[in-house]
Amino acid sequence: MKELETERKKLDERERRIKQQETNKNKDVMGKSRLDIEMNEKAMLEQDEEAMKLAEKHQKEKQNLYAKIIEMEANLNETQVLELEIEKLTGDINVMKHMVGISDRDAELFQKISNF
Repeated sequence: MKELETERKKLDERERRIKQQETNKNKDVMGKSRLDIEMNEKAMLEQDEEAMKLAEKHQKEKQNLYAKIIEMEANLNETQVLELEIEKLTGDINVMKHMVGISDRDAELFQKISNF
């Protein structure tokens, strides 16, 4: 009977150690899982921040490009106005050229503008 009691105590002790090992193993797995979850959450936050920075940078570049387009359109309008003025003056000079008594000074001015 004593042998059975001793054997039973050994088996109980072995069962206790196995349960303790399983508990420790489960704690380790849960700890690793928790750590993995925290690392994934941190990585997601970093990616979200990076995406926000890229979106802000893209928006600024877009605004700068729109401003440049507006500036270039204004310059184009100014250039077109000057071209129209030159055409008008050239037409006026052509009219004056065909008029009787055009002066040498006017002819010289016409030549300069025509070469322009």
